[in-house]
Amino acid sequence: MNIRFDQSAPYEVEEKDVPFARLDGHDVLARVYRPTGTQTAPLPALVDVHGGAWSRGDRTVGPHHGRGLAACGLVVVSLDFRQGPDHKHPAAAQDVSAGVRWVRANASTLGVDPARVSAIGFGLGASAAAKRDTTTWDVEGTWERGGVAARAEYLARRQSTARITTLGWYALAAYAVAPHRLQLVGRIQQFDPNDVLRGDRVTGYTGGAQYFLRGDDLKLQLEYTAFAEQGPALDNNRLIVQLQGRW
Repeated sequence: MNIRFDQSAPYEVEEKDVPFARLDGHDVLARVYRPTGTQTAPLPALVDVHGGAWSRGDRTVGPHHGRGLAACGLVVVSLDFRQGPDHKHPAAAQDVSAGVRWVRANASTLGVDPARVSAIGFGLGASAAAKRDTTTWDVEGTWERGGVAARAEYLARRQSTARITTLGWYALAAYAVAPHRLQLVGRIQQFDPNDVLRGDRVTGYTGGAQYFLRGDDLKLQLEYTAFAEQGPALDNNRLIVQLQGRW
């Protein structure tokens, strides 16, 4: 069977542990999940960073994610990295960056395309995956008149190691139905990543209301957001009701 990306996950998966770095005389390991079959072209790769509050877990956390993604035609590399309390920031982020560089440097051995290597994380692992080398540029403007306030922002976010650029914008407007008591809010946001999976543009539409019980110190917020995906639709719509307090 020729391997290509297929969301129906038709491939069997093989996995093995390999060292990607050596620190203080010890190997730092990665678990590589890859689909089995005939490979006619280099595959995209995902570097997986486990969660665990910076202090627990290892490359074996969440094997169902690695196996599931590999069964779809990706190569998944789940990393070990230095953690607390023995190691402090930025040790974990440095190890994650080293893991991404190792995947690129060994692309031919792994059978992956070095130009299509990205990172994914869970819990605080998502922070290590996303923020280790992220630069953001943004332009923001605001406008107010009477009981109406509006704000808009355009941003570009670049993850240099993973080579992901996300362009996005949002526009928000609020109307004070009862000043200092009841406010209606509407928001439109759109983000368009050019990531390894050719991620599709996502647009979100939000409508809601805020009821101020004691100024900004205590308020009740209700909002509903509907998302429109450029690709296959996902059931991501959500309703949020929350009581916010500040002291």
